[in-house]
Amino acid sequence: KVNTVSLEDLRAVTNKGIRAVQDFLEAQATSVVEEQPKEGGGTVQQKLKKMVVGKTLYTWEEGAERAAAGTLTSVAKSNLSKKLVDSVGEVNFLKGPNVMDSFWAKEYNKPGFVSAATGGGGKMTVYNNESVGPSTIAHEAAHNLAEKIWGSMTPDEHSNYARAQKKEKPVSSYGAIHPREDWAEAVGLYETDRATFKKKFPLKYAAVEEMLR
Repeated sequence: KVNTVSLEDLRAVTNKGIRAVQDFLEAQATSVVEEQPKEGGGTVQQKLKKMVVGKTLYTWEEGAERAAAGTLTSVAKSNLSKKLVDSVGEVNFLKGPNVMDSFWAKEYNKPGFVSAATGGGGKMTVYNNESVGPSTIAHEAAHNLAEKIWGSMTPDEHSNYARAQKKEKPVSSYGAIHPREDWAEAVGLYETDRATFKKKFPLKYAAVEEMLR
């Protein structure tokens, strides 16, 4: 059985610093050994740590404790919208890169592209043994929320957000890559700098606020 802690308990620990959070995870997480697929076929046994925070299952590879601690600190301190939090049922931390990076580098015409994290299917994966902050967490959660609302990461053409996209420029250079990334970037900005977002993109701001209420 995987141990469960409340978000409030995690928040209390984050005030003591990253080392305290790592110690908290070490004490509270459940150690498991699972069969994982390996490159070239077959499986390999891997030591993992698991812990449920609120309703979300967090899993990290042995040696990725600091990445998990840093990201969970951001989760605890950021006070993300409930719909975003609820859209992510599982978060995984990997020490290695996203095996799909070469595909996305070609798809997005960004040579050398490296994923910090990805979202979809109710999950979020964080790569390269790095922690991510509130903007990235909100961005990846937004992909999951889009799937729940529209059945796709891309905003429905009849949605208020899609209408706003036709009237306002992309939120960022990364958002200009694809409408789904513009939506996710917009949610990230909404969660981290609402004043700027509302001033520069009033239509998108109103659409995102409507979706997250």
